[in-house]
Amino acid sequence: LMRPETCEAVEQDTSSQQINEVHSCVVGFFVLRSCSTEGGGPQACPGHLDCVHLRLMKAWKNAHVGILFVDTPSNMIVSDVTLFDN
Repeated sequence: LMRPETCEAVEQDTSSQQINEVHSCVVGFFVLRSCSTEGGGPQACPGHLDCVHLRLMKAWKNAHVGILFVDTPSNMIVSDVTLFDN
């Protein structure tokens, strides 16, 4: 389980973050919505998280899927991601 970063946080980040890697699981990365408020659907994260960014991820040899996200009420940018044999 992981929550994506906001696009604003990624733009301001100057660190050399390491790649998150997962292998040999049923589901590689299960991506949660960015906000942690209760409820689902587009009204769950009202307006303040319009853009999120998934980055620096590697998923390989997972049984069903490398990245899975559901009910995500944000525009999502995916970059620097490697998926292999999922």
